[in-house]
Amino acid sequence: MKNKPFVYVENLSLRFDHTNEIETLSNISFAMQEGESLLLLGPSGSGKSTLTFCLNGLYPRELDGEMTGDIVIAGKRTNDYQPGELSQFVGVVFQDPETQFCMLTVEDEIAFGLENMCTPYEKMSAKIDEVLALVGLSKYKTATIARLSGGQKQKLALACILALEPKLLILDEPTANLDPVSAKEVMKTIKKLKEKVNCSLIIIEHQLDGWTDVAERCILLNQKGNIFFDGSLRDAIAHEYPKLIEEGIWLPKVAQYVLHHMEHVPATVPLTLAEFATQVNCFGKIEWKKPTSMQQNVTVPFIKLENVSWTVNRQRILSRISFTLYKDEFVAIVGANGSGENLTFTYHCGDSKAN
Repeated sequence: MKNKPFVYVENLSLRFDHTNEIETLSNISFAMQEGESLLLLGPSGSGKSTLTFCLNGLYPRELDGEMTGDIVIAGKRTNDYQPGELSQFVGVVFQDPETQFCMLTVEDEIAFGLENMCTPYEKMSAKIDEVLALVGLSKYKTATIARLSGGQKQKLALACILALEPKLLILDEPTANLDPVSAKEVMKTIKKLKEKVNCSLIIIEHQLDGWTDVAERCILLNQKGNIFFDGSLRDAIAHEYPKLIEEGIWLPKVAQYVLHHMEHVPATVPLTLAEFATQVNCFGKIEWKKPTSMQQNVTVPFIKLENVSWTVNRQRILSRISFTLYKDEFVAIVGANGSGENLTFTYHCGDSKAN
């Protein structure tokens, strides 16, 4: 006989305006066992983040609207928890970690949450060191948050939540604003945490590459805020593929590739490159297409940069950038977080030194 679920949601519905008949969440019911991990998927506007606010107790306490149904966490209804008490059980890392920061330095930010939990001072330093080691930020303990990269800030937000030792960790699009390298680092950190920390995990994501081996179970929401599937992602693809396309729910890139080249949905769709490599002969010959080049109007320069450098507080951000953009040309400027791609066209603004 299974233990009672750690998270139990029954007939949850929510609307943001008492006079509005449209529900953001409609008749949501599901359960999670302690230590279980799942993917919460759905199109933008389907209520994924709203469900998060229900699970962490923000709603209905701060809701300008109406919420019905029950949410039970650790055997207690969320409505029965005192303000702030539920944070001992549920921790959330949002898409933009900077919205969660209150302090200036890494260690002070982690200490802020511990102080609010009345953690004794003599235990605080050891806890800070422990969670920084878990997320790989030990050497940044005294660093100012403003100097961290996007990936490092995401890890810091995760460390702040882990310091409170939640039993349920919710990640709301944790890699949405990260470059591929930083995203992989965050995923690697989460996988290590799952091995060391026994907590339940809910991952809200659009880009699923890298997450499918963390959580096999998925809950799918449609645009009306209903659950239309609860089970493994493979079964969702096998049985609900047309609905996934209709709702605009992304799939792992390798699954998209296979489904694009098959007339029928196969019984087993690979979710990772490693799986695809073992089944590649089952999906026919791969044809790689060379990218097509765009014809430039090289006769009419529109913007020209020559040896542009940018220094902020003695730190070089851009170094000797030179290129020309031509009229009617489309150009993508890409780079890792912190590489300065956003500053390329704004180097002449502000008080920083430009050369």
